[in-house]
Amino acid sequence: MKYVKYVVVVVITVALSVVGTLVVSSNLKQQAPDTVLGQWAIGADLSAATDLGSAERDSHGGLSGYLPDQELPDSTQFLGLPPKLGADNDLGDVAVAKSVADLKGTDRWALAALDARLDNSAASCEFNCAIGVNISEAETPHLYALVLRTATTSNAVSGAMKVAQMKTRPFVYSADHPDLGISKATCTPADEVSLSKNGAYPSGHTSHAYAMGLVLSQVDPEDTTKIMTRARQFAESRVVCNVHWMSDVLAGREVAATTFARLQSNPSFQADLALAKDEFKVQKEKNEVPTKSYLIPAPSGDVPGAKEVVDSINQQILNWDCAKEEKVLSSFNLIEK
Repeated sequence: MKYVKYVVVVVITVALSVVGTLVVSSNLKQQAPDTVLGQWAIGADLSAATDLGSAERDSHGGLSGYLPDQELPDSTQFLGLPPKLGADNDLGDVAVAKSVADLKGTDRWALAALDARLDNSAASCEFNCAIGVNISEAETPHLYALVLRTATTSNAVSGAMKVAQMKTRPFVYSADHPDLGISKATCTPADEVSLSKNGAYPSGHTSHAYAMGLVLSQVDPEDTTKIMTRARQFAESRVVCNVHWMSDVLAGREVAATTFARLQSNPSFQADLALAKDEFKVQKEKNEVPTKSYLIPAPSGDVPGAKEVVDSINQQILNWDCAKEEKVLSSFNLIEK
């Protein structure tokens, strides 16, 4: 069965991330390859931040990644080529895309829209429910810097393959293949124009989520299962949202694992990690109730219907909390779809 292949790839990816321990040195800005990712990778909202330990800033005042461009692992080399859509060896991409075509308007669809946000304020709190601590610039500046810099580095690694392959996204592909039963809708209509011009393979959101999950598992090893489960669910949101194929997600996991391995002997990364671990212990002892922002900002621009979609989803998730999020996620399994 095609879906069995996913399990094999997932096992290989997780093994790679666990075994990972390797080389290199520090800094410079890594701007993420997606237009949407780039908005938070530059981190303009961090320009007034202070006391972020060894965190380094780019020319915009935002947090940089840990590796200069010339030291980034080359995703065009370590990733395999994306499967050809519609072919017998497409790894079930089309089948999985068809299986989520009826999710529009559901709670899982709404959460996928929320997961699409990668601005700093949203990205930093994605795992709050999993670790039981509120990550923020104000309360946990070192942990905040660590997760964002790690995710920024991982997103930068995915860029080379995105540009090299320019794989068509599901909602674009469906317009030329209406007979396949793939939806033309996405959970973020305001982003469709920019996403249609950006390669799908590998998924930048997935590399971001798994990179964060892996480093948070170093900070909080007792909650590794919860953390990595949320990373998987965050990645699956990109398929639910109809902006990525399943093979994009699997490749994004491999990008995160490779990046994570590369960072293990990076002095700047290790310094931030040590500070973040101490900070996390202090916050955990406070035993505060973790919170998240369940709100999607109004879209910029004049994309027809985009504001209405955001307003509808915000109304749907208005009173959500960690318990509601867990209920929504636990009742859905993409592979079973």
